[in-house]
Amino acid sequence: MDIDIRYGRALQASALKAWGGKNENIEAGQAELLKRAKSNGAASVGKYEGGVKSAAADTSLFVAGHAY
Repeated sequence: MDIDIRYGRALQASALKAWGGKNENIEAGQAELLKRAKSNGAASVGKYEGGVKSAAADTSLFVAGHAY
């Protein structure tokens, strides 16, 4: 279950950052979600080759004391 949660957080963080809650960024958020979903899917079967930059690539998803 922990792995599923981490994939979900990675998908959400980049898409939400690209979207930013603005209607004019909906397509950017959707494109980011698709890009991250493809990368995460490849990683889940050992075929991720790296090099995919995301909107939240420089942002840590670490939350101290977070309970899953």
